[in-house]
Amino acid sequence: MQTLSKEESQQASDQKLNKIVWLNVLCCSLGWSLTWFAIAFDIAQKPASFVGLPAASVAALLAGMVMTRVALYVAELFLIHVPTYLLVMRCGWADLKLIVGPRHRWSEATVHYFETAYGERRVKMVDAIIRRSSHCLNNFLMQTWLIPWLCPGAGVKLVAQQLVAAAVCFPLIALLRTNGWLGATFFVGSRVRDGKHGRMNKLNVKAIALITFPVSTLILHSFAQPTPNDLKFLMMLTAQPLLWGDALAELVGSFLGRLEFKVSGVGEVNRKTVEGCVACWLACFVAGWVVMSLHGFPLHRMHAQTPHGRATVLVVQATMATLAETFTFRSFDNVSIVFSSALTVSLFYRF
Repeated sequence: MQTLSKEESQQASDQKLNKIVWLNVLCCSLGWSLTWFAIAFDIAQKPASFVGLPAASVAALLAGMVMTRVALYVAELFLIHVPTYLLVMRCGWADLKLIVGPRHRWSEATVHYFETAYGERRVKMVDAIIRRSSHCLNNFLMQTWLIPWLCPGAGVKLVAQQLVAAAVCFPLIALLRTNGWLGATFFVGSRVRDGKHGRMNKLNVKAIALITFPVSTLILHSFAQPTPNDLKFLMMLTAQPLLWGDALAELVGSFLGRLEFKVSGVGEVNRKTVEGCVACWLACFVAGWVVMSLHGFPLHRMHAQTPHGRATVLVVQATMATLAETFTFRSFDNVSIVFSSALTVSLFYRF
């Protein structure tokens, strides 16, 4: 029986991984397209989502949401990421251009070079800062505040989520192997330790984002059937496990994690830590408690008027999100975290 060499085995593994990512991009793009039909059907059933809203104002608002999201990419790269690489990681200009450039020519030796030159722990911490600063800034501004609170009606919220997701995903396909600052801007947050899969990982995550929040909002709107005022609070609560739980899992795991275990995923290094899992659960619980403490939150509909009732909701949500974050194939966990959160919130609100 012929055995494959290590290099041949690695190439076969890389090809399989690339196929998984491109299949996911295709499936999520189709899902994104089908979501438009679901939104159109929902608006047809409940025309109040758009009735009475000036078309020009709605168009300007939606355009503003898309422009804000793209502007965040530019701000992240030049105000957070480049200074972090230069001041925290202390890498030279040539290494910085290599990090933010295309990854298809990287090898395991490239990752090994960075870990040897700058220290494995420092590279791991910088990766966490870079990735999670983008993650938190985007989800905090766009999915927790701007879209839920500024977009009137469920229909406008859904369309805004669709357009914002498309604006940050589809350009990645064209820029995957592009050098220069345009590619660096759209692939901002690609980890060093993901090696040659760094940009593929980012493409995979953003492909999943095509369906993550639009579908979760459809779940809330269609299954929970909240009032327009309650919907924005439910959207905020649904976003917290991804916003803070997923972020703190990587940050705590990178800075303080010692008890590591292997997971499967898109990247050269696929490991998580027990400390990160605990941080994820606690972050989900605390962030959810803060949101449920906001004035106007529909506690009575969630059976959470008492501290015990509130804790019950958040224990279930935090546990579901932590299990999803830990055991989902790495770089696919965003969708499982948000969907599990949306279903949990909908069930407590509806019943």
